Amino acid sequence: MFSRAVLATVIGLAAMGLSGCARDLVLAEGGKSDYQIVVPDTLPNAAITRQINQAGSIVQNAFKAAGCEMPVVAEKDIDPGKPGIYLSNTEFLRASGVDLAKLEGWGYVHKVVGRNVIVAGRDEPPPATQGMSNRVGTEKAVADFLRVYAGTRFLYPVRVADDENSIEYASTQRIAIPADLDIVKDLVLQVNYTYRQEGSFYHIANNVLPCVDLLGSAHSYGEAIPIEKYRETNPEYFALLNTKDGPQRACNVKNWYGAWTQHYCVSNPDVGKLLYEFLLGKFDKGYNMVVLGPMDGFQKCQCENCKNLYDTGDDWGEKLWLFHRDICLKLLEARPDKKVLALAYTVTERPPKSFTRFPENMMVQICGTNERDWEAWKDIEVPAGYVAYLYNWGVYHQGGGYTPKRTAKHVERQAKRLAEHNVVGIYKDGYGELFGLEGPVYYTFGRMYDDPMNLTSEMLMDEFCTGAFGAVAAPALRFFNRLYKGIEFYSDEIGIRCLRWNEFTRDSFELIRKLYTPELMEALERDLSEAEKAADSDRVRHRLRLVRWEFNYLNSLAKVVNLYYEHKAKPDDKVLLAKLLDAIDARNAEIEVICDKKKRAELDKDGGWGANLFPPPGHSFPHLKMTSDRYRSKFGKTAVNWDTDAMREQSGIPKPVVKPGGGVDPIEDFENRN
Repeated sequence: MFSRAVLATVIGLAAMGLSGCARDLVLAEGGKSDYQIVVPDTLPNAAITRQINQAGSIVQNAFKAAGCEMPVVAEKDIDPGKPGIYLSNTEFLRASGVDLAKLEGWGYVHKVVGRNVIVAGRDEPPPATQGMSNRVGTEKAVADFLRVYAGTRFLYPVRVADDENSIEYASTQRIAIPADLDIVKDLVLQVNYTYRQEGSFYHIANNVLPCVDLLGSAHSYGEAIPIEKYRETNPEYFALLNTKDGPQRACNVKNWYGAWTQHYCVSNPDVGKLLYEFLLGKFDKGYNMVVLGPMDGFQKCQCENCKNLYDTGDDWGEKLWLFHRDICLKLLEARPDKKVLALAYTVTERPPKSFTRFPENMMVQICGTNERDWEAWKDIEVPAGYVAYLYNWGVYHQGGGYTPKRTAKHVERQAKRLAEHNVVGIYKDGYGELFGLEGPVYYTFGRMYDDPMNLTSEMLMDEFCTGAFGAVAAPALRFFNRLYKGIEFYSDEIGIRCLRWNEFTRDSFELIRKLYTPELMEALERDLSEAEKAADSDRVRHRLRLVRWEFNYLNSLAKVVNLYYEHKAKPDDKVLLAKLLDAIDARNAEIEVICDKKKRAELDKDGGWGANLFPPPGHSFPHLKMTSDRYRSKFGKTAVNWDTDAMREQSGIPKPVVKPGGGVDPIEDFENRN
């Protein structure tokens, strides 16, 4: 039921009409605006209320940059004599005939009604609280509205609405929209997430969309049939393994880190039943998509019944595809509007052979996403679409967790390829370690999904650098282009899951040496210094300072690596050894400052804005120092972890000279010190 005032407003504005004319509707011009920003009187919960209020403040700031003071008011407090920009599920929106329930996922509406503007998406809590986020589709609606019509750029994760370092509000004399604006936007992606939920305005603006109604654990067998519940009562649920002590159920075998092994006997009817009931239960709690996948490091059951299951013999990929399809077919009858996300990984990485069309409720999470990987799936129909598991970033990469990994051109090609193959969701196995050095790549990665077929990395790199660095966009763009050209071979050829990722050295030091030559680092230093010297505003200086911190970290690592190889060639040269030890100590001192937010803030002179982004939350000195090995990141036993004090004592090399301003000089000549 709508109030008479709202209905009268809608009818009156419609009667005023605009005659279907395609002229502009001016929202602000010459520092003046008649508009007010209107938010609903009530919203589903306190968190969504805060997010919608933040969205209102961001709209307010965009118009303030155009010289206009525009109030944010609750709908009950509107000025009836002024038109409004109506955010979220207002009474005015409903009276105008807009039904947000018809929107898909993070889709939104931009609509002009008379002189009023509706900017809204679905704003709703998740079906369950564990690991899930609110869906605040109005944030995406607002972000795209401001980007297109007000020139606003969402550059870095936003903490608060007035975080001027993260958002660039364009100074413009006129903000106008088509008078016949009437858009219902369905997004390319339904979800784009990592193991940790990103949900700032920046993320939503750039299509990094958190889980709301997707239960996203990749290896869900263990959740459906927890070992702590069934190990003693039902060992027959677990895979029969051949061990050095003879055949044993997996639940009685310790894995490499001392826990009981969780692999399952899929021929046991109760296992299929428990998986079915697990998925059904999650659907009935409100989830629309739930993952179905065996445990990581899959081990096949050796029992006779599993061997004979589906007459596939030892072809466990086919066996599991058929097993999972049977479960999905049962669920299709029981809950036809829900989706199961089946994992294509290890034994199931190749598509099935015995069927070429998946059930309508069965999505596929695909881990290999290069063109060669897609070739195997060319004759397979997946009506519900794919979710891509991407290895673009992550601390396990060969060059370490805090060196650049992908180029803007790489993620452009990737986005076009994924869109072409009906990928509707993304899981990122790592993301967000380097908003300074990879900020333009993250921006390109996200924005590409606004229009994958027409946007390009060149357009988006320019958009980012112009927005972030203003008058010094040219040297900044030159810096990033030079950096990305330098890592192109890793990004496109030998990075994890690239076409040739197993063909080249796995020596992390050797990779750093090949990528970050002294010549490249010197050229990058010139570009960055030029931008820093010409920066004309505090916010540009703050953004460049984040780039500087990350570049210094990269540069100090490259110095250690390059000096190590010089020392290796002349192991008896004490001067070279002294320079190497100095560089290691300088690197460690630098990391200590980076990881100490108090010291960092004092040096940053901006309240430590960049310290919120580098190092990422939860990353400490041992992570940045790389004290232990990860997957392909092998630095634990390299020179970066040498005991320099012991080596100095053994070699008779004194401590490095400390500069008056603090820090050490990594290239202080050993002979001059003595």
